[in-house]
Amino acid sequence: MSIKKKTIIDTNVILRFLLNDNSLQTKQAEKIFLEAEKGSLEIPDLVIAEIVFVLLSVYKLTKKSVVAKIRSLLEYENFSTNRKTLSLALSVFEVSNISFVDSYLVGLVKSRKTNTLFSFDKKINKIIKEEDDKLNI
Repeated sequence: MSIKKKTIIDTNVILRFLLNDNSLQTKQAEKIFLEAEKGSLEIPDLVIAEIVFVLLSVYKLTKKSVVAKIRSLLEYENFSTNRKTLSLALSVFEVSNISFVDSYLVGLVKSRKTNTLFSFDKKINKIIKEEDDKLNI
């Protein structure tokens, strides 16, 4: 089954693929991922956030491991993602002591080339004001 039209992929499909904890579902996910056309599988930003949350809180993976897994998803050409914002968010998340959602907001601000975010969170505001090269973004 080759996917040609844009198809949104749910969190549970990606988790089965990343964790390989259900061999049947892992094989189904692999087949779809491999047979899809370039850019035809969309992973929404909210799905990425949920994957990060589940891998950290339910499966107790390290932040480093989670970041590596998400980066591998962003690199796969058959996936359509918000690569720029998510890559920036991962760079912030990797080096900061803030949640992925807060890191995503920083990535969103940086990807849109604005330094404006209205937040009462002092950590986020401080990170946004730091120089890009300090965060390697």
